[in-house]
Amino acid sequence: MITKILLTLLVILTAYALIKRQRANAGKQDTAVNKNADMSFTATDLRLGAYMFIAIMFMLGGYFYYQSWQQDHQLLTIRLYPAGSPQTVEYQVFRYQLDNRSFITTDGIQVKVSDSERMEVLGLEPDK
Repeated sequence: MITKILLTLLVILTAYALIKRQRANAGKQDTAVNKNADMSFTATDLRLGAYMFIAIMFMLGGYFYYQSWQQDHQLLTIRLYPAGSPQTVEYQVFRYQLDNRSFITTDGIQVKVSDSERMEVLGLEPDK
């Protein structure tokens, strides 16, 4: 998050410096023809740079959103071991439906795990 803020500030400062330099050079120009040609070239470059920056930010935002969505929709297997029973119960759960002591299965069943049960989550990879 801090890198996004710093990158935005860097772009703003660069644009400010370019505009300030352009205005300083505009006063020193001899003819109006050279001044108009130089200003339009710089304005076009700045506009193109701004559009490219916006496009890159949208692409990066879309990529990170897709990665988050893909991670949230990872299918996990949960095994519950009831106290005093040798049998286990297995459920299929999406990662975003998994809470601390409860979860909602892919079938829509809400399960709350009691303190006497042991819960094992299979297929859980560490965050990258």
